[in-house]
Amino acid sequence: MYIHFIRSQALSALKKLQPALPRDNLIPQLSGIHLEADAERKEVTATARSTALAARISFPSEVEEAGSAVINGTLLCQLMEKFSGDDVDIQTFPTENAVLRSGRATFTLATLPPASYPQPVFQDPYAVSYTHLRAHETRHDLVCRLLLEKKKKKKQHAAFCLKKKKKQIACEH
Repeated sequence: MYIHFIRSQALSALKKLQPALPRDNLIPQLSGIHLEADAERKEVTATARSTALAARISFPSEVEEAGSAVINGTLLCQLMEKFSGDDVDIQTFPTENAVLRSGRATFTLATLPPASYPQPVFQDPYAVSYTHLRAHETRHDLVCRLLLEKKKKKKQHAAFCLKKKKKQIACEH
């Protein structure tokens, strides 16, 4: 894997993954962030997980060579914060090492094999929750939705009254 990206964009994304990193390092695979470089989509997807929580986020990147690596999440975030350059390069090697470069700084980190990283199961990335849709609702959408809900309640009330009336008629006979 060989990628170039803007430090501030990646740092923002990686900080959002920090709550998913485990507090203790009992399972080395879980202490890492799984980076996957996709040359077609020109982005890097970062996944972090603990025993209770998993998170995934993507950020734009120039992908020279597609691939993946598992890098210690805490250390990666700390280095990204300390780098002074605007651009960062990460290159992985078959010897399970990753070289991070930014400005004049260069660091070599040990990586874990991506195959050993326990992949979490996520919902469809394009699925959107009802709450998310409501958050983007315009005033016009709100009025339409409220009118539809009011109409639906009237129909439900009318159906309830009709059932009640049928029961009363059946009881009288």
